[in-house]
Amino acid sequence: ALGGRCSATRTSTRPCDAGCSRPGARAMGTAQGCELRRLRRRCLTSAPWPTNSALIYIAALCAVWGHPAFCTTAVSGGGSTTTTIDSSCSTAGVVGSSTCQSVVAAAAQACSTAPNTTCTLLFAPGVYIWNTTSGQVSFANTTAVHVGVDTTPMPTAAADLSGGPTEVEFRTVGTRLHGLFTFANVDGVTVTGPIVVDAVRQPYTFGRVTAVSPTEVTLSFNATEYPFYPPGSAAALAAPWLQHATNMYGAIDPKLRVPRLPNYWGGGGTLAVDLAASTLTVATSKLSSDFIGEWMVVEHARDASPAFEFHQCSDVAVAGVALYSHAGMGFVATLVNGISLRNVSVTTRTNQRPMSILVDGAHFRKCSGDLHIVDCVFERNGDDGFASHSEYSTVVELIDPATVVVAGEGVDLAAIGEEWIFRDRATLQPLGVRTLVGIDHAGKRMRFNETLPLALKVNDALTATTAPRALIERTRYWGNLGHGIRIKTPNVVVRDCVLGYNSYGAILMIPDAARWMSSLVVANVTIENCTITNGDPWATAQYDVDPASIVVTAYVPETVGPAAGAVSGAVPVGQGMVNSNIVIRNNTIVQAPGVCTALLIRATVNFTVANNIVQWPTGTAAGCNLVHALNSAGAVTANECRLANGTVYDCVPDSTLQ
Repeated sequence: ALGGRCSATRTSTRPCDAGCSRPGARAMGTAQGCELRRLRRRCLTSAPWPTNSALIYIAALCAVWGHPAFCTTAVSGGGSTTTTIDSSCSTAGVVGSSTCQSVVAAAAQACSTAPNTTCTLLFAPGVYIWNTTSGQVSFANTTAVHVGVDTTPMPTAAADLSGGPTEVEFRTVGTRLHGLFTFANVDGVTVTGPIVVDAVRQPYTFGRVTAVSPTEVTLSFNATEYPFYPPGSAAALAAPWLQHATNMYGAIDPKLRVPRLPNYWGGGGTLAVDLAASTLTVATSKLSSDFIGEWMVVEHARDASPAFEFHQCSDVAVAGVALYSHAGMGFVATLVNGISLRNVSVTTRTNQRPMSILVDGAHFRKCSGDLHIVDCVFERNGDDGFASHSEYSTVVELIDPATVVVAGEGVDLAAIGEEWIFRDRATLQPLGVRTLVGIDHAGKRMRFNETLPLALKVNDALTATTAPRALIERTRYWGNLGHGIRIKTPNVVVRDCVLGYNSYGAILMIPDAARWMSSLVVANVTIENCTITNGDPWATAQYDVDPASIVVTAYVPETVGPAAGAVSGAVPVGQGMVNSNIVIRNNTIVQAPGVCTALLIRATVNFTVANNIVQWPTGTAAGCNLVHALNSAGAVTANECRLANGTVYDCVPDSTLQ
C-alpha cells in the first residue's frame, strides 16, 4: 500500500494485502495488476491518493492557504495536537512559502504516529489573505478545524470540518483553483456549517450583447461588479484566465436571472476589454444577430477541481454549507459508500448574479449505499444540479475465454469482487453478468470468474453494477444551465421537490453508451409530489426527438463496426426496452412556451404516469402529448390536462409516434 500503510475499515479483520494474495489474484503479473478497492475494505497498490487522511486533509488546507505565517508552533499533549493560526499573517506580505506546509505536515505526522490523537487547527477571528491566487478567508469567531486519526493496527479515519458558532466564510478569486477541500480514503467525514464559499471576483462576466459580426460579439457590462485589470498591465498578464472566454451561455432573463430564448451554450474565444467603454469583445462566429440586446454569461475559467471532493470515503455527512461561487463543480463524490447533503445551498449570493458555480452542483460517480439530498437548493449552476452515474468501458479485444482488454474510464474505478454486466453496444440489451476476479489497470485487462457471454464482441459495453440508493427530497433545482436532475443509475426517489427554468429540462434519465459513456440503465425510479415550472425554457431537445419537461431515453452509437473503436454518432435506442419501472405520479407540471410534450419516454418497460396535473400556456393548439412513448410499454391513468386559464386541454394522453 502507499507509504507502507493501508486504508481499511473497522469491518476488516485481515491484513491489508490479504485480498491481493488470494489464489489467482496475481495471475496477471505484478502487484500493480491487483487492486482491491472495496468500499468497506480497501488495499491500494496503484491509486494516486495518499492514505494518510490527516495529511491529505491538512495538505488541502495548505494548498489553498499557503501563507508563510499561516501556522504557529504546534503544541502537543494529552493525545491531541493544536495549531493556532493568527490573522497577523495577513500583513506579512509574502506570497508562497514552504514554511506553512512543513509545520502542518509535522502536525499531521504527529497524528499519524500517536493512536487516538486529534489534530486541531484553531483560527482566530479575522480576515486571512493567503496569496494572490487563493483570495481571502474571513472568520467571524474563533473556529476549529478538526482532523482525527485512529492508528490502531486496523485503522479507521475520521475528519471533521466545523463552521463554528456563526458563519465562516471562504472567499476565493475566480480563477483555476484546486478544490477547496479534498477528503480521500476517509471513513466518517462530517462537514458542518454555517460555512460559506464565495469569490472575490466571479469567474464570469455578465453582459448585454450590443453587436454581432461574423467574427466577434461585443457586450456591455458593469465594470464595477465585474472588474478587469487594465489591458497590458502586469496584473492583467498575471491573470490570463481573464483574457479568454471558455464558454458563453444565454440568453439570460435580466430580471429573473434564468435561461430564456434565444439559446446558445458553447465555446467562446479570446477577448478584448475596453475599460473606458465598459465593453467586452469575444472572438467567436457562433452567435447570430438574434442575440443583440440579450444578456449572456461569458465564462472565463472552468476548473476541473470541485469545491468539495470526496474520493473513496464512507459515511459522509455535509450540512449547513452555502456555496455561492466556484469555477468548478460544487460537490463531487467518487467511490463513496454513504453520503448525505442536508441544508446545502449551491446558489447565487444575490439575485443580481446570473450564475453560482460553473459546472454541476452535486455529482456522484460510482457511489454506493444511501445517497440522500434533503432540504437543499441548487440554483443557477453552470450545468446539471444533480448527476449520478457509473462508467461504461468497451471491449477492445477478447484474449481468452474469461479475459478482455477494454477501453474507457470504467476500468479505472474497477475493483476485484464486483459484479459487472455486459451489454450489446448497439442496443444496450444485457448479455450477462460476471464477477471480476483479476485486473491489470495499466494494461486495461479484466478477467472474470467464468466464460464470457457467447454473444459478446468487440465494441460491446460493460460496467460494474454498483449504484447508490438515492433519495432527493424537498430540494429546489432552479435556473440551472443544463438539467435540474440527471439520473443514470437505478433506485432513485425524487419527492416533494421544486424544479424550474432548468435550460434543457427538469429531469433527464439516460444511460449513454455513445457520448459520455455513463452507466447504468435507469430502473426503479419514482418522481412524485413535485412541482415543475417551465421545464425546458430553451425549448430544445438536447436528447431525443422532443423538448420535454421530463425525458426518459437511452443512447447508443449510430454505427458500430467489427473493428475495435469503429463506432460513430449518437442516436436514441430505436428498438427494444432498456429502462424499467419508472413511476411519475402526483406531480404538477407547468409547460414552458413552445414545449408541446410533457413527458417523453423511450425504451422503457413498465412505466406508470398517474394523477399528474399538466398545464400548457393559454392558446396552445390541441394535440400536444401528455406522454410521447417510443418503443415503451406502460400505463397512463387519471391525469389532468389544462391550459393556464383553467380550461380543460385536449392533450393526447399517450402516443406511440415514431
